[in-house]
Amino acid sequence: MVCSVYCSHCHFYFIGITGSLPTEGSIDEANPSSKEEFTEFKNNLVKKLQSLSTKACYNDFIEDFIKDVCIGCKSDFLTLVVLNFFTS
Repeated sequence: MVCSVYCSHCHFYFIGITGSLPTEGSIDEANPSSKEEFTEFKNNLVKKLQSLSTKACYNDFIEDFIKDVCIGCKSDFLTLVVLNFFTS
């Protein structure tokens, strides 16, 4: 069965064959474009990651995740991130 739902918040049609629709706060279907949407996406991503913080491999995962996210970033941007991290 094909279903579609229009999201007025992100102005996007969600179309599916079967199964459930994305839940509020889901990162699975996120496609942010505005600053506000990226902030909401970040908050949802942080919430999900923090919910896993008691797992044994969490610290190793976070280290690898941050490395992978930063791979394509320019060094001047990474310097700014590090400086902001230590001055916050």
